[in-house]
Amino acid sequence: MAGSAIGNAIEWFDYGIYGYLIVYISELFFTFGEDAGALPRILAFSTFAISFIVRPLGGTVLGPLGDRIGRRKILIFTIVMISVSTACIAALPTFDQVGFLAPLMLVLLRMIQASPPAASTPGRRCS
Repeated sequence: MAGSAIGNAIEWFDYGIYGYLIVYISELFFTFGEDAGALPRILAFSTFAISFIVRPLGGTVLGPLGDRIGRRKILIFTIVMISVSTACIAALPTFDQVGFLAPLMLVLLRMIQASPPAASTPGRRCS
């Protein structure tokens, strides 16, 4: 129970930090010129939404695996995946440095970051 609470706290802390920093994320990764208007913020919020869309994928893939090999191993895997993808997001180059590759890498890392936590909570089996 305590392990699930810790994993859940880490997961929602990540969502909170991303939501808090969304203004900076939109400026760094979605700057398509000075006349972009609201598009950078809309795209940044879309990457926030992607994390909720891919959650069932993690539950579908890792939930049954957690039933077989144990939730503790899946919890450890989840925490490592969240931590590594968060560190990679922090080290991503900006749009000015690598162009359209920056938002693509951000979306990919957000998907990797969001899918494992759905499997670590008991009762989340999706099959």
